Amino acid sequence: MTKGIGKPDYRVRRTTDKPARAGIHAGNEATVEFLQLLGRAVRQFHTYPAGSPLCTDAVDACHRAFTALDVDHALSFRVTPRTIVLGDDEITGDALIEQELARPLHHARVATIEIEHSVSPRDWTQFCAALAAAH
Repeated sequence: MTKGIGKPDYRVRRTTDKPARAGIHAGNEATVEFLQLLGRAVRQFHTYPAGSPLCTDAVDACHRAFTALDVDHALSFRVTPRTIVLGDDEITGDALIEQELARPLHHARVATIEIEHSVSPRDWTQFCAALAAAH
């Protein structure tokens, strides 16, 4: 992906030679954007109290991005020490995803995450608060 103003500086690297499965790979950029917003929300919970408008705004942005993915099944990804793996695609080069999601989840011994399509903003708030506390 090219680097520019307003453009994310991440790379999607294939972890296998298998063809991409249908589902989340078709909207990989939107999924990465959602993960970045989730990382930002977790970062806000590090800095501010959970009731802060900055935290609630970050959770709302994360929730809107997730619902915009329009998944009719659970979104699942694997956690490695430094990256998130979506199916066969490894998200690399994004410090926010690495520092706020991958490392703390791996440190907490979380190997996979499965997010149901019916997740609520309250669920995101609890997830972000728990992950920020585990950091």
